[in-house]
Amino acid sequence: MKDKPFDTPVIVSLHSDTDRDVKSVKEALDVLMDEWPPEKGGPAHAEAMLACRRSLDGQYPVEKARDAFSAAAWEADLFVSDMGRLSEALA
Repeated sequence: MKDKPFDTPVIVSLHSDTDRDVKSVKEALDVLMDEWPPEKGGPAHAEAMLACRRSLDGQYPVEKARDAFSAAAWEADLFVSDMGRLSEALA
């Protein structure tokens, strides 16, 4: 299963002291399955997992998986940004 990069990372706050730049569909799925706080699961989380799996299987476009991951982070109050880091933009 080939990973598919996002055009722009989705930045989420999974732990109070660090933000995480999620840069691909596989990384988003890994975060959803292994790092997502259990108490923050919800309908958007389940939809994002499905969208990521289908994107990796070639059934959904990368943008749909990214949007679903962003929506799950927003719903769980873990969303920080869906724009690239300013330092990367200026480099």
